[in-house]
Amino acid sequence: MTLPNFLIIGAEKAGTTSLYHYLKEHPEVYMSEEKEPFYFICKDGFPEILGNKIENDNFLKTRITSLKTYEKLFEKATVEKAIGEASASYLYVPEAARNIKNIIPNAKLIVVLRHPIERAYSNFLHCIGRGIEPLRSFEEAISKEPSRKKENWGLVFYYKEKGFYYKYLKTYFNLFDKNQIKIFLYEDFKNNTSTVLKEIFNFLDVNDSFSPEILEKHNVSKKDGLKYNTLTGLLKSKNPIKLFMKDLIPKQIRNKMISVIDKVNSEPVAPMLTETKAALIQDYKEDILNLQDLIKLDLSHWLTI
Repeated sequence: MTLPNFLIIGAEKAGTTSLYHYLKEHPEVYMSEEKEPFYFICKDGFPEILGNKIENDNFLKTRITSLKTYEKLFEKATVEKAIGEASASYLYVPEAARNIKNIIPNAKLIVVLRHPIERAYSNFLHCIGRGIEPLRSFEEAISKEPSRKKENWGLVFYYKEKGFYYKYLKTYFNLFDKNQIKIFLYEDFKNNTSTVLKEIFNFLDVNDSFSPEILEKHNVSKKDGLKYNTLTGLLKSKNPIKLFMKDLIPKQIRNKMISVIDKVNSEPVAPMLTETKAALIQDYKEDILNLQDLIKLDLSHWLTI
């Protein structure tokens, strides 16, 4: 039975996709072909935190829910010393932490943390790009976060909530030896990629002299030109499966939908207001100070605008 001996558990919108690809290049590292299997979240069924189950049945069908299927993700690993996967939502789900502890208790855990305000705004832009965020104001989106939680919109829309890192990380520090957890800051990873990768390779006990191709940025959210890619692709694509789906929507209605979507896409995304940043810093302050003590890293720059 082959199971991972390390996991990238978060945070979302903090460079974990790039890290996954860099690690995938290392000859002594085996990464699952599916970047985010979500197994430790979904092993017991669809968790409420991911959103309304009825609306997310297709999502669940693409996730790994059985240990046997999860093991198959790593069955091609042979001589690799480090075997891993990268499900960035693990950080936010306490059940995931407990499942990891029960199934792979000695696993090493890698976390990349981004300034919580930058992470939240990037998450907002990402959801617009995916065509699932109807709002164009970040302020309005975070003001609706409490009501969205009550309506069970799901974790992907919890832009502000997912920046309370201490709240979530303390579960992992309570369950795992601190030497099993390695924390990195996104700005270090972005600005000194080679140095951070060397640290990660050391943490994983693989050759730290290996140098991956650090050329391509992965999973980037763009401030401009954000499109409803999923829906417009469904309506316009010539893919046979999508053509079948298009047949379910009359052409006249489909054209009206495309027109509405194109109009929405033309609406600019409002930049975050300075006063919003100031207010969020105050909201995050206590969590940041607690986090700083927990991970022993200077986060004072997170407390300034």
